[in-house]
Amino acid sequence: MKRCATCGQIIPPDLALGPVKQTIYNALCKAPRTAEELRELVWGNRDIGWKTIHAHMWGLRRALRPHGLAIRNRWRGAYHLVSL
Repeated sequence: MKRCATCGQIIPPDLALGPVKQTIYNALCKAPRTAEELRELVWGNRDIGWKTIHAHMWGLRRALRPHGLAIRNRWRGAYHLVSL
């Protein structure tokens, strides 16, 4: 896993994901996001259920695991990317 020499933050690899998961992954590579922020980013004002968000997060977690990455929900209720 590559890390920034200055701050030690992980440098996430480029991954080929579906459009929704890619949008979520790109957002989490930049900063922690709450489920509400992710919903607004991906679906805008469309009324989608929380189960949809959680289903995409589950699939994204499965896709990231082989790359030594995980998504945790610790920091003030926000999802963030971590290395395993």
